[in-house]
Amino acid sequence: MFAAPPADDFVFGLKRVRDDENAKEVTMRWSEHKPPPEPLPGPDFRAMNKLAAVNDVLDARETAAFRAAHHITLRAGAGAAPAPGGSNLFVAPALPSDANPEHAYGKSSLVPSAEERAFGANVPMKAIVNGAFADEWARYNESRADELKALARKPRPKPRTTRAAEARAAAAAAKTAPVPKPAPFKMKLFENVQSKFRE
Repeated sequence: MFAAPPADDFVFGLKRVRDDENAKEVTMRWSEHKPPPEPLPGPDFRAMNKLAAVNDVLDARETAAFRAAHHITLRAGAGAAPAPGGSNLFVAPALPSDANPEHAYGKSSLVPSAEERAFGANVPMKAIVNGAFADEWARYNESRADELKALARKPRPKPRTTRAAEARAAAAAAKTAPVPKPAPFKMKLFENVQSKFRE
């Protein structure tokens, strides 16, 4: 309780400056990227380094000064006019359809694919979605179940080993072999003396 209540806009502690946009305005509104109206092309280091090498600029400090005096920029974009002294790094590539409007990209339909050679040209999408090819594979294996069982019962040849494999196996067996238990220590004077201890 206060003897004199503060004003409605009074804030206890440090008053923070609120942002104009809150979380709802940021997450519930989609703002597309707006590029700058006049994008500035970046420096063309390849052209500047080549020009510096031609002018016998060998030191890094001299190269920085040479770039400041002979600044070369990239093109503004593919197909755009180059800047003064700019290189042709971003020249628009020549496409086959530029010279021939009837040029078609991709693989010709006259050449059958591996799937078309195996299953025919008209494969229904319903058969692919419903797993018709998997069912066909299962029925085919069921029809030759006896043949598969005979192949499974057929004795298979044992794998042949090599000298390197045998050497590695012998080294592993030597490492994993149990260590022989050493004989208890006895003085030579008492080697033949029997123990008199009884449980």
